[in-house]
Amino acid sequence: MLATHSAAVDLGFAEEILEEERWQLNSQYFPSKIGGYPAWLDLKDILGPESLACHICKEPCIFLLQLYAPGSRNSAFHRSVYLFCCHNVDCYSKPNDSSPFRVFRCQLAIANTFYPEVPPSLETPPSSFILPSDHGVTLCIVCGCKSTKTCAGCSRASYCCKAHQTIDWKNGHKQMCTTGQLPVCQYNVVSGILFPEFNLLCDEEPVGNDTNNGGDSLKIDDNASQLFDMVASNSQDHEAAGLESIARKETSEDKVFKAAKKRISREPTQVLRHQLAGSPLWLSEDHCAKEMDIPPCPYCNAARHFEFQVMPHLLSTMKVDRVGCSIDWATLVAYTCSESCSEGPAYKEEYIWKQDYSHKLLQL
Repeated sequence: MLATHSAAVDLGFAEEILEEERWQLNSQYFPSKIGGYPAWLDLKDILGPESLACHICKEPCIFLLQLYAPGSRNSAFHRSVYLFCCHNVDCYSKPNDSSPFRVFRCQLAIANTFYPEVPPSLETPPSSFILPSDHGVTLCIVCGCKSTKTCAGCSRASYCCKAHQTIDWKNGHKQMCTTGQLPVCQYNVVSGILFPEFNLLCDEEPVGNDTNNGGDSLKIDDNASQLFDMVASNSQDHEAAGLESIARKETSEDKVFKAAKKRISREPTQVLRHQLAGSPLWLSEDHCAKEMDIPPCPYCNAARHFEFQVMPHLLSTMKVDRVGCSIDWATLVAYTCSESCSEGPAYKEEYIWKQDYSHKLLQL
């Protein structure tokens, strides 16, 4: 269970899913998970392609992760925050731009129309699953969001958009359509659209000694020292002032980065940090969100506060940490309504802040 007070920091870790336990990722078990299809909390008013459209290319964003984080209000007894991102790498060319990401909050009271008040057992699979189809909702077979169209040939496969129908057609539906057989394969493998699926396990951050004990931190200090040497050797040059400015900036950035790196070293494989109403761990002094940068909740006008941040280790976990143009971040910071309001749609859009590394030396 996630902590509900700001003093505690909970860390999220990606864990391989055992096939015999995959049923536990169904919505009625309120999972925290990475990749694959979303496990929708509200099973009726599910997000469709318009709500999930990338702000740049307008294609539907793909599910990245969800965090089950119950609130203190009765109306937020069940509460999940969902993060989506665009799969088009061209949308990530602008530094510190959160346009390819979208984040949503969904919550339910303990008494609701979808789930029983008594939590299900995790010992054995249920006799039947609680599904969106129970409420008349069909999902896109490619991405798992709300569908808007059905294959005219077989009338069985549903899609959220023409682009995803084309992907499915090329990946085998062209042959299966005539036989009436829907594919049973995992689309995160076949289509290249969805991310690999993992459990997202959370545990409290251990207490650590963050004093400087050398290692990589010393290497970063050496880089800054070299910049100062450049200034000294060119003291008579007209560029000396500019070099000194760069050296000072590098040193300041190094301090922020080293402090973050020491903190992360307590648990290097962390992919998420949760600290409700706490403070994010910035990985650079550049492009750090201030209170004035975060817009209030558009549904109740309450201030938004920090909820969680996604760490760079997730990139390597998902195998998208490629050189060149690719999905990338130093950290993604999610801010949610401080009142966990019930106003507005079932899935309420919240605010995401993206911070990139400020220079090439900052590599985890």
